[in-house]
Amino acid sequence: KGIFDEHDFDDDGRLEQGELARFARRVMPEATREDVTYFRVMMDADGGESVTFDEIVECVKRCKSAGVSMRASSQSKDVPEALVRVVQFMKENSVDPRRVFDACDLD
Repeated sequence: KGIFDEHDFDDDGRLEQGELARFARRVMPEATREDVTYFRVMMDADGGESVTFDEIVECVKRCKSAGVSMRASSQSKDVPEALVRVVQFMKENSVDPRRVFDACDLD
């Protein structure tokens, strides 16, 4: 959540387009403009033009689930590059997926 909060400059609990673009470039330094747009659309679950921390966590959970399904079906070559970069960032920065999951698992 710390990286999210660093990019939420107006402290409203949401990353608007500019904030999200900076966040995406921090997570994926080599991201193209198209990658950033894809990232924003993928993360904005409710179409509200901004993204909450919970939406990002939910998206990561969905992506992880999709990745497991794709590995099981041997179609991992179809994983979009942006998702590969997110996973790489998580590994390189010791982001603990279990901690993210536990923070979101309310029951």
